[in-house]
Amino acid sequence: MAFASFLGAALVMGFGKARRRARKVVVALSAVALVVATIFAALTAIGFGATAPFGIWAVAFVLGSCWAVSYALGTLSRQEEV
Repeated sequence: MAFASFLGAALVMGFGKARRRARKVVVALSAVALVVATIFAALTAIGFGATAPFGIWAVAFVLGSCWAVSYALGTLSRQEEV
């Protein structure tokens, strides 16, 4: 689940080219990354046979939020002032 969540967040941030964007766009990309990473992690859990819906979505959301916040903070800390 963690790898699937990472893959979802990395795809969004890679396609969005987050490092070349304004702060507002980075925050928006992070929100999209949260949604995509959560969905990827949940689908992976369902694919592995998990059956507790609340547990699937709770863990998927936590993993997705960790990756999204990580990407947002990492990108914002490396941006040059325009």
